[in-house]
Amino acid sequence: MNLYSEFFRFDSHAHFVAFINHIAALLEKRDDTINLPRLAKELKKFGLISTQDTADVHALLGQAAPFACKAAILRNNLFAHRSAALSYPEAFNKAAATPNEWRDLAETALKVVNRLLTARGLQEHDFDTDPLTDVEAMMKALSQFPPAS
Repeated sequence: MNLYSEFFRFDSHAHFVAFINHIAALLEKRDDTINLPRLAKELKKFGLISTQDTADVHALLGQAAPFACKAAILRNNLFAHRSAALSYPEAFNKAAATPNEWRDLAETALKVVNRLLTARGLQEHDFDTDPLTDVEAMMKALSQFPPAS
């Protein structure tokens, strides 16, 4: 990575922007987009999940809501749209989110997905893959090649 730092220079930012755009869209409450609250609402409407499952999902969505709002602030002012009224730092200050909150938001969204899966009689998905292992293996494989001159 040190030899090819320019390749990786914006990698973490690109991952963060993608995360914010997707998590904000996944947790928004609009009826004209595909999102988890709408999915839960439709499952309930058509009697495809129980009252208890619905309550569990809504509790998880409620837990995520304050942090989803923070993601929406960044998505709507910086990444999917660029606000003329807020500077980059001002948007981050307005969102006032910590790295732990982003982690917790992702984990809660994954819990919602698994709760919806089990409510429909499907198997939970194991989201606990270890990307660090893959990155280390990739770096090891890349280290086998001599640097370009």
